[in-house]
Amino acid sequence: MGAEDDEEMGSVDPDKSELQKLIRGYNIQSQKVIFYLLKIIREAIKCNRSIVVEGIHQSPFLIDYLLHEFGQHRIKPYLITCQKDDEHVNRLQNRNSQKYLDYFDNIAHVQDFLINKSKNIPHLPVLIN
Repeated sequence: MGAEDDEEMGSVDPDKSELQKLIRGYNIQSQKVIFYLLKIIREAIKCNRSIVVEGIHQSPFLIDYLLHEFGQHRIKPYLITCQKDDEHVNRLQNRNSQKYLDYFDNIAHVQDFLINKSKNIPHLPVLIN
């Protein structure tokens, strides 16, 4: 993530440095799953199997890479979002984990970041759920 990303994120929240740290941390965590995800996808292609892979750590940057690496005929990405805070909180409560609620603001900021970045990636539709 470069200075350009930091500037874009600064417009979302008045505390720019904290938001930059949050997004930087998200990107670092996302990078940790890349090796394993590539291994799973390559194995599925080799065995001619269809798979569904979901998770917050599949960043738009990773999706863009996967589309270029494996092609649009193999990768069908989408970003599912929840636009209403009360609905989003309700879904997190259903997970029966207080940690999601404790960090709801961070989760919402990451979602905003993902929506913003997905606009630059062709073939990555944003679905409002």
